[in-house]
Amino acid sequence: MLNFDAVAKKILRPPSAQNCARLNSIGDESETTRLIVNFALGIPPFNYISAIKQCSTHVQFGLSLETAKNAVLRSGSPAGRQQNAAFVEAFFNYDETRGYSRLRNVENFDGEYRLSRDVRVPTRPTFTILENGELVPVSLCGWKSLPLDIAQMRFWMTMLEEGLYSHADYRRSAAEIVFFLGNTGGIDSPRIAHVIKRGDYTLLSRSEMRDQADLYVKAQAAALPIAKAIWEERERKRNDHAIDTMIKPEIHEPTSPGLFD
Repeated sequence: MLNFDAVAKKILRPPSAQNCARLNSIGDESETTRLIVNFALGIPPFNYISAIKQCSTHVQFGLSLETAKNAVLRSGSPAGRQQNAAFVEAFFNYDETRGYSRLRNVENFDGEYRLSRDVRVPTRPTFTILENGELVPVSLCGWKSLPLDIAQMRFWMTMLEEGLYSHADYRRSAAEIVFFLGNTGGIDSPRIAHVIKRGDYTLLSRSEMRDQADLYVKAQAAALPIAKAIWEERERKRNDHAIDTMIKPEIHEPTSPGLFD
């Protein structure tokens, strides 16, 4: 189980931009605090890190679908291996028409968006290609649905615009964010590509971003004591349960001596 230092680190160091956007209820400090606490204390059953890594390797080096699927089926949490394999297959199918792997792959820019002097949100793309003389940063997202409302989407897009796309090499870029969403055909149905391009959402103004950044920093501070109290209560219950379930020594009832004892 996580110790509280690890929980505090999750509160004080925001995740990547798309997940940071999920933690921000725009204009609502109490809800943002709740979201941060839940994120810090939660342990997801799996993630899509292995799938996204294999997709990036395919774009860079021409990895085969079979090799990529075998890799994700042997790594990461067992609970998410099939989901990662489905993501990989969906990406390879999409790449047959989009053609990322047929274009030149170049080094990424390690972007970040500063919510405050001490709070920085990573905005690094998954890979960057050279297309029609322009660098195109591409971000893959593992979500099977779009959980963000419009305000959160605008917040995310503004972080990317200011923390990544404003970099000199990306300023004229048609940047892309690619999801492979689930459909209603059931768990085994193929995932469908959904692409968001730079400019699809109206950005938040500087004052709106400043207000939300201030709100987020306040929510971080509020989340720490709340998360610590919940964590300590969980630890207390876990320790009590461990004591209650300790193996007790076997007790034999005394018996009367036999005739020949």
